Amino acid sequence: MAALHPGDPQLVSAIVSHLKTEGLFDQLRRDCLADVDTKPAYLHLRQRVDNFVSNHLANHTWSPQLNKNLLRNSIRQLVLQYVCLSVSLSVRLSVCLSVCLTVCLTVRPSVFTSLSLS
Repeated sequence: MAALHPGDPQLVSAIVSHLKTEGLFDQLRRDCLADVDTKPAYLHLRQRVDNFVSNHLANHTWSPQLNKNLLRNSIRQLVLQYVCLSVSLSVRLSVCLSVCLTVCLTVRPSVFTSLSLS
């Protein structure tokens, strides 16, 4: 692993595999989501997206011929456009900063310790 440069897909894959083997990957994911889930900016963003999706789905009538994959993909694209256009930059930045802070304070030290790099 030492010969690989940061960002190399093989290095990333090896690190993720190691973290999964140690059981650390799922723990870190749970910790990050638990931390972000409590932030007001995230809760507000989630509520807005949930409302947007509910309103969009209200315009569709279920039938056995309904292509759920196509509907799911169109909703995904619409949500991305909606978030980019209507959610304020400060809300998006707040959520991103919260995740970055969690990564810097929790994830990075745990990964370094697991890989014996500290």
